[in-house]
Amino acid sequence: FTLMTFITGSAVLSRKASPINRIDDLDGAKIAVLRGTTTEDVMRRAIEINSFNIKLKLISSRNEGIELLNAGKVSGFASDRAMLIGQVFRSANASNEYALTRSALSFEPYALMSPRGDTEFRLLADKALAALYRGPGIRRLYHNWFGRYGEPLSPVVEAMYEFQAVGE
Repeated sequence: FTLMTFITGSAVLSRKASPINRIDDLDGAKIAVLRGTTTEDVMRRAIEINSFNIKLKLISSRNEGIELLNAGKVSGFASDRAMLIGQVFRSANASNEYALTRSALSFEPYALMSPRGDTEFRLLADKALAALYRGPGIRRLYHNWFGRYGEPLSPVVEAMYEFQAVGE
């Protein structure tokens, strides 16, 4: 893998009429989650650690999660925060309809895959990423993809860019 490109985590999407703003709001809720994902593991740990009464509805696609949420069949849809933003907040009125937990429920670093053993390619990719992180371009990219949906650049992601902006 290359240098990290992003850090996100699991979050829960809910309807603004009945928001799930923080982890304590999950107790007693029915939550849709993709089967076999790290988010399913996160939700199971939350149940165990906090002794929450959460009913998990295992689903096979993100579209199914949104459909269940919109139909009122679940209280929330848990998934990767970045994926939820990308899928849901494309619609013009999403900020009026949906709420997203502000804090992540897990820590999930992203990076680009490179062919195993291809150190020359990985070095080239890492140099390009470090150069991007040294300038204002990465913040413009972030804003274009996440900021316009109200997702501020977190201090953790900002620090990741700073730490990885190594010179040659």
